[in-house]
Amino acid sequence: MTKKRTSRSTRSVVASRSAALSQVRTSGGSPAPTDSTQLEAQYKYVIDDLKRIGLIAVTLIGGLVVLSLFVK
Repeated sequence: MTKKRTSRSTRSVVASRSAALSQVRTSGGSPAPTDSTQLEAQYKYVIDDLKRIGLIAVTLIGGLVVLSLFVK
């Protein structure tokens, strides 16, 4: 079998990735704290969607309870 050659650019990319990984491993691994107001602003749509899903779920369960009273 012949040996596969790698270009110099590939070697430099691999070297830079391994250097970056070693820096991440030695930095402690804990992410920087984020401001909760930033998170609230970023995920405001999630809270709105969850409220909408909850309202739909309560409405459907209530409808099923009412229908079960008529079926008996």
